[in-house]
Amino acid sequence: MRSRHSELNRPSALAGQFLPPLAVLWPLLARNDNWLYLGAGCAIVVALMSLASLGWRLSRNKRERGRLLQPTLAVLMSVLALVYFSGERNVARLRINGLAASIQGQCQHFGKCPKSIMGWEVADDGLTSSLIEGDRVRHHYLYRTDSRNFELRIDLAGNLDESARGGAGKELKPIGALPWR
Repeated sequence: MRSRHSELNRPSALAGQFLPPLAVLWPLLARNDNWLYLGAGCAIVVALMSLASLGWRLSRNKRERGRLLQPTLAVLMSVLALVYFSGERNVARLRINGLAASIQGQCQHFGKCPKSIMGWEVADDGLTSSLIEGDRVRHHYLYRTDSRNFELRIDLAGNLDESARGGAGKELKPIGALPWR
């Protein structure tokens, strides 16, 4: 007698159920912030598609439902990838907000913002940059000032960035909860 899910006994069928959801975990292998954000975006898309698939399958009668393993695993793996993304992003956000508060203090005390940050690379256009390691991901930070105001940001691909702004006589605006406004 054949078992109800004997088709899962084939290695290729089993791999077909587990490999796509496991592919969502590739942000965990990211070593720079661009890949981390791209992976988080992919995880969101996969989670939404898998939730829609689960909803559609569960709305059908039991005979026509099909397998629920792959979309369920995809949702769980996407959540895991997004938790990792959130942790890495919070490390970068806390670091940049702390540095911005320090620079803001200097701007307020001296009446002008520091020209550059010691130890950071200075470009011809006055932009100061540094690559700083997070827990596992390297983040690219940029600093720009016009001596009265400053902007400190995490530079990301696709015109996304997260920035903290402040200056002499201005209130500090730290990085908020979302990377885009």
